[in-house]
Amino acid sequence: MLDYFEQTKEAIKVCKALGVSNDAIKNLSLEWQWNKAVIKAKKSDRKRRAKEKRAIYTENSKQILGDTYEDIKQKVFDELDNIIQASSIVENINSILRPYLDRARNQVTQEFLNLFAFYHNHRRYVQGKRKGKTPMEILTHKKQDKDWIELLTEAIESKNKDFFL
Repeated sequence: MLDYFEQTKEAIKVCKALGVSNDAIKNLSLEWQWNKAVIKAKKSDRKRRAKEKRAIYTENSKQILGDTYEDIKQKVFDELDNIIQASSIVENINSILRPYLDRARNQVTQEFLNLFAFYHNHRRYVQGKRKGKTPMEILTHKKQDKDWIELLTEAIESKNKDFFL
């Protein structure tokens, strides 16, 4: 679960190899973090505060990097975006699964979990940087032409031809 610490160290090494100073890495990292807070914030007061903090670190980064700011920012942000935080994955799945667990009083079957996993892996993201893609497309780099329910129907029919009769 804490593997992202090693990934973070590697990302910092890559940034340093680009010739980015420690101060620039620190400010860009904080700018990136506050940008994530802006995206995640649901309450307007929280979003406004996050934007103010992000603006501070953006200005600091621009002063440190000068004309190279945009290019270096993009490279550092790409490195930071590639760090997979295990806890965020668990929290994501838990937040999606929680309403079903609540209704089922935590008594779910393996079949339900299998169906949930299929749905989650084949549904399209509706917003964010992954908008229009499915987790399977991101993982396999292969286009998914059908909706998840069509894929599920095909999978069921391939195992039991008479299921829908």
